[in-house]
Amino acid sequence: GLNDRSRALTFEIRFDENNMPELITFYPSLLAVERRTYENASAILDSPDWQSLQKQLAAFKDARKNNNAVFIRLPEVNIFVDEGGMIHFSPCPVTPEREFVANCMLAAGAAVAKWAEKMEIPMPFVRQEPPDTTPVPEEEATLCSMFALRKSCHPGTTDTLPGLHAGLGLEPYTRVTSPLRRYADLLAHMQLRRYLAGEELLTSDELTLALKESEAAGAVRRKLERLVNEYWTLIYFSRMDADFSTEAILVHRQDDRAVFLIPEFAYEYKSRFRGGKLGDHYTANILSSDPARFMLRLKLKSLSSLTDEVIEDESYPDEPEEDVQE
Repeated sequence: GLNDRSRALTFEIRFDENNMPELITFYPSLLAVERRTYENASAILDSPDWQSLQKQLAAFKDARKNNNAVFIRLPEVNIFVDEGGMIHFSPCPVTPEREFVANCMLAAGAAVAKWAEKMEIPMPFVRQEPPDTTPVPEEEATLCSMFALRKSCHPGTTDTLPGLHAGLGLEPYTRVTSPLRRYADLLAHMQLRRYLAGEELLTSDELTLALKESEAAGAVRRKLERLVNEYWTLIYFSRMDADFSTEAILVHRQDDRAVFLIPEFAYEYKSRFRGGKLGDHYTANILSSDPARFMLRLKLKSLSSLTDEVIEDESYPDEPEEDVQE
């Protein structure tokens, strides 16, 4: 959308009797794109021209639910530092506009994966084992149950072997909608364009080698992103005065380790606190924040008792977790 015309790869899709996507055809295209935000896109989706597609995508989501797809709803924020050094936190709620885009992306990936498997074309397929716990129905879910569900999810794998992506409720699945920001998507586009041009396709071994290098680099960058977000959050906390307070919820406990979720900042505060029970709400005051050491001290006051608890964070290694949504 930065120019009058944008190059793209277009996928034409139809949905079968089970509301699952099938690829009709795909081809290089030129698009006239109007740039919009999620906030100002609602007027377009409310128009009659888009209603039928929204209904079909909703049916597609229901089909994934029937396939035991995992839907995790935990607070998310975007962190932005402006030119003046001010730090801003922007919530990322689940909205119809976001759901619309996400389901379009998932439908494209599922349709291309099914086509590639049928044609025996090597692709960077994405698989994930089912979680170790049974998800709680959405209407009964709490922050604690969502956190536990995320902890029980297995990391996904990307290679040339098709299979089940349990988190998405799709089999098989590949990612094809973000070649500008994900290398595996770019590899998929390279393979698809070679097919269209009648050129020799990348072999499974060539794809595997490229994925091995890119996935290792991607893991480093995902960890870096988490650390950068935590660093700027701690910088923000270090600037708060003694009167600042926010809400914290005890969402996880394992042995002598506890995790408090601060929804306003989507921040997970890990400590050795032994008191309280899962789901307890606290008011949290900042005692000290040391971004250089990734250390935070909070004063937590239970909303169900009159006692104050002062907790100093004793960090422990994070366990690998995989976001199961697109």
